[in-house]
Order: sequence, then C-alpha cells, then structure tokens
Amino acid sequence: MIKISEYGEFRVSNELKELAIKVIDKREEIAHVDVDEVLFLIEYKTKPNAIARTYKLTNHPIQAFTDCKYAIVFYDSNTDYMSEKQLALLMLHELMHIPKTGDLLVNHNVQDFYEVLKIGSVDWSKPNVDVPDILGGEDTT
Repeated sequence: MIKISEYGEFRVSNELKELAIKVIDKREEIAHVDVDEVLFLIEYKTKPNAIARTYKLTNHPIQAFTDCKYAIVFYDSNTDYMSEKQLALLMLHELMHIPKTGDLLVNHNVQDFYEVLKIGSVDWSKPNVDVPDILGGEDTT
C-alpha cells in the first residue's frame, strides 16, 4: 500500500494491468501504449469527482515509488459498482490519454470518447447500464 496524505491510499493493481493488456490488444488507437511504462493503481480512501485519472509522473509524488512514466488510478469508491464491460471502457478512456509521441498527456473530452466507441450519448459510467463489450464479440469499431 502506498500512502500519500494529500492524494490518498493506493494499491498497485495487477488486475488493472491485465485489463489494460486486454484492451490494448483489442483497440488499435491505443496500440502504442507500453503497459510497462504505466503504474496501475486503485485508490481507496478518497471520493473525488473523477472516476479515474491518468497522470504523467514527472513531479508527481507517486514518482518516488516507480520508474514508470505514467500512472492510471481507478478510484474504488467511484468504480466498485461497475461491470467488467464498464471497467474495460474506463480503461480504454484512460489509456487514450497516453501520447503516441511526446510527453504531454492527450486531452480528449467525453464526446471524443463517444465517437471512438460509436455509442452515441450513452452514459456508460452509470450503474446498471448496458454498454458495448469492447473485449468480446460485439463490434464497436
């Protein structure tokens, strides 16, 4: 467990890393992401507005614990209700922030994300919502 008082209490998650590997394998737009450059964390103590966040670790306190360039944090209090399909969509959303080249995170909005998924304006992050299965047989490209 990694504790950083102003940021929360984090646990490294091999489950999230495995999910990222599966998502990257299925989605061409994030094929450039090297999971070994990403620290995957679950945060347990805070309840921020965000469901998850992607960080570039330059000058971030988490950098002291890793050689990774990026961190993806899922906030347990905001994701504990999500289905596996929703978690896969969330992982895709976060991985899309990692640039193909350069050092700046890619800024994209929710509408950009909906267009990539071709799901219209379905709010995929709400409880009990049926969402596309980006890891399975449904065609989402």
